[in-house]
Amino acid sequence: MSERSAGLIVSRAVLTLDTPLRELFDRIEPDADLVAPTLPGIAAALTALAADHDYLAPAIADLGDISGVAPLHVPERGPRLFLVHRRQGQMGAVHDHRVWVALAPIVGVETHRLWRPTSAHVRDRIEVSRMVELTRNAEKVR
Repeated sequence: MSERSAGLIVSRAVLTLDTPLRELFDRIEPDADLVAPTLPGIAAALTALAADHDYLAPAIADLGDISGVAPLHVPERGPRLFLVHRRQGQMGAVHDHRVWVALAPIVGVETHRLWRPTSAHVRDRIEVSRMVELTRNAEKVR
């Protein structure tokens, strides 16, 4: 079940979340309008959760030193939240996003590469068009 408010679908499952996740969703609610989201507010809330190492430590320990995903909040509808880990030097496959994705580094460096085809006619070769490295304290664009 969900409720719609100002273009936002709020899952009733949010009402039963533990304190750090409840605080995250409470904090982003005014910014999470589907028509015109306020991305800096959402980013600040995710960054605050990412800085809560005491809360995330059990999920981090469960993942250990393997690449993987730990679900933190996965309702039937509405926003989902995952803890994702990649080992140093590993990256996900090149892919398209058909959804909005927000990331907040916890430890280490998150590197995003935006790719483009090398030719409008031959789409089997790609090149990096932009690379962004994210850490908890800074963003570096190359």
